This record gives sequence, C-alpha cells and structure tokens, in this order.
Amino acid sequence: MQILDTTRRVMARAREAQAARDLQDANERLIVEGIREQELAERASQSAAELRALLDTMSEGVMVFGASREVVLVNPAGREMLGLSGERPTLDDYRRCDFRHLDDTRLDFEREVLSRIVRDGSFVEEEEVLLHLPDGAVRHLVLSGGAVRDARGQVALAMALYRDVTQVRELDHVREQCMSLVTHDLRSTMTAAMYAAEVIGMNRAGYDPRVLAGRIVRSLSHMDEMIRTLLDVQRIRAGHGLPLLLGACELVAIAREVIDDLASFHDQRAVLRGEARVEGIWSQGELRRAIWNLASNALKYGGTDAPVVITIEKTSDHAVVAVYNEGRPIPVEDQAILFAPFVRTRSAMAGGQRGWGLGLTFVRGCAEAHGGRVTLVSDAERGTTFTLELPLDSRDYQRPG
Repeated sequence: MQILDTTRRVMARAREAQAARDLQDANERLIVEGIREQELAERASQSAAELRALLDTMSEGVMVFGASREVVLVNPAGREMLGLSGERPTLDDYRRCDFRHLDDTRLDFEREVLSRIVRDGSFVEEEEVLLHLPDGAVRHLVLSGGAVRDARGQVALAMALYRDVTQVRELDHVREQCMSLVTHDLRSTMTAAMYAAEVIGMNRAGYDPRVLAGRIVRSLSHMDEMIRTLLDVQRIRAGHGLPLLLGACELVAIAREVIDDLASFHDQRAVLRGEARVEGIWSQGELRRAIWNLASNALKYGGTDAPVVITIEKTSDHAVVAVYNEGRPIPVEDQAILFAPFVRTRSAMAGGQRGWGLGLTFVRGCAEAHGGRVTLVSDAERGTTFTLELPLDSRDYQRPG
C-alpha cells in the first residue's frame, strides 16, 4: 500500500513537472510569436514608410482607391497633376476632374476605369487622355491602372497612374510648325530662282540677264545653306559628329566678319570685345555659322535698345566666345530643351520671330565636334550669355574615319 502511494505521488509530481514544462514552452512560444509580430509590424511600418517616400519622389501621379472606391492615397505629383488641393482629397474631389478622351468626349473615370478595376480586377492599358483645368489649361496625361489583390484573391486596392506628356505634345506641335516653315522657306527660295530662270529663258525686255543670274545664284546658295543645316542637324540627332575641315584660324577675324554681315540687318548693334587676336586649329566655316547663329539670336530676341556684345578671350589651352544680350531672360523650363532640334521657346513664338529651331542644335553640335562645349546663363539680373568654349587645337578630338 505504501509503495502504491509513493508511486502515485511520483506520477503526480511528474505530471506537474510536465505541465510546468508545457506552460513554460507555451509562454516561450507566446513570447517568440509576440516578438515575431512586433518584428513584422515594424517591418510593415518601415515598408509603408519606404513606399510612401518612394511615391513622394515619383514624377508620375499615383492614386490609390480602396475596394469601396474611397481614396486611400494620392502622392504629391498626382495632387499637382490633377489640380487637387489638400493632403487627403476625396472621391468627390476626383469626380470634379474634367477628364476627356482625345476626341474631346467626356471620360467618366469612375465608371470607365475605376469600376472595371474594382469589380473585375482588370488591368487598364495606357491611354492618353485630356485633363481640362479650371484655369483653362489642358494637360495631356497617359492613364493606366491595375488592382492589388489580398490573400484570398479579392481586389483590395485599385491604383491609377498618370504620366504628364503635355510638354512632349507641345514639342511635337512646335516641330510640325518648324517643318512647315522649313518646307515653305525652301519652296519660296526655289520659286524665286525658277522665276528668274524663266525670265532669262523668255528673253524679256527690260531685264538684265546678269542681274537675274545673280539672283539665281543667291537663291541657290541660300537653299544650299538651308539643306546643309538640315543635314548637319540630322547627323547630330543620329549621334554622329559634324564633319570638320580643320585648319589654322583666327577667331577674332571670324567674329568680325559675322558682325559686318549682321550690320546690314541690325545696324551696328553688335560689338566685339576682348583679345586682339586668338589663333587655333578649327573649322572656320562651322565656327562662323555657330557664332552667326548665337549673335543673330541675341539680336532678334534680346533688348532692342541695347548692344549685343561678343567677347573673345583666351586661356592657356582654350578659346572662349561669349555672346551677351540684355532683355527678357529665357525661362528655366525653356533652357532645359533649348538645344534640342525643332524647338522654339514660347516667348520666341509669341514674339512672331521666324525660325526653324535648329540654330542652337547646330551650335552645340559644332562645339562638341571641336571637343568643346556651349553653356547658357540667363536671368533677370545678369541678362543672357551663351558661351562657346573650344580647345585651341581640335585635331585630337576628331573621331576616326
């Protein structure tokens, strides 16, 4: 009997010890699970912060909707792009956005886009749409969207992405206008030459054949220069350097020739300053065209009551040509695209000045072909200065072949 009692006590203690161990294991598991949940929560919080920081730096607009179509998040680019005010815009704010298709018919975003994503989880392919803003401006946006599903496969979030292509479309329009102007100028020059040739052929009285022949030569020379500019710009766009005929040049003399040529159109507004003589190994024809483009632009778009100053200086290994004009500065947003082909600034077009939008493209191509560069500084305090910087000997910078 005593042995039986002892056995029961031993077994009871063993059960108690096992229960204690089980309780300890359970507590340890709870602690581990609690630590894991805390780690997961911290990671989720960190991931959310990283995602928000990423969205805040994106140039594309991002708008996130919940499954009930409530607005969850709009990044700063999206708020600016859509003209939404406040940190937490609502669906009603979004409904007031005047979206339209390219044919100017109304685009019902909630019905045509958001409902498809939330209901079907459909992916919305990129589509260009128009957004009419309250101030009358129109933005070209590329819209796309998609769904984020939960673990059960249900749509949890709907995302809409916007990319602003307004500037691209404006540039396309300007390029079309420039190409029309190129075609018109070439045709006009050709027509003048053909008319003079016809008059010579008909042997009309009162017309001096030598004068008419001179007109033909001038017209054909003008056409040749226009075609050369188009071909040179096409080479630059294709990534090929301008072909240069290098030789000994004197930069001050080239600039003086440009000033003399421009004087017949712009009086004596262009003045030359700096060194008396700067020699180097360059392509004289291309440098003359580059300086002529910079100076003629300064005369056309600068202040009409102030001189255009061409300054030529020399350092130990470089020559510098700076063309300065007073007047209205070039807007910062235009400076970023100024050297692209077939680009004209809004102020240039508003002022009614004719141009192809190719001159500065050629200037940059000429500078780079010589192993140099062209820079621009333009603001209200300092005026506008284009600076052409060239190595004194460009032979080492020529591409083989």
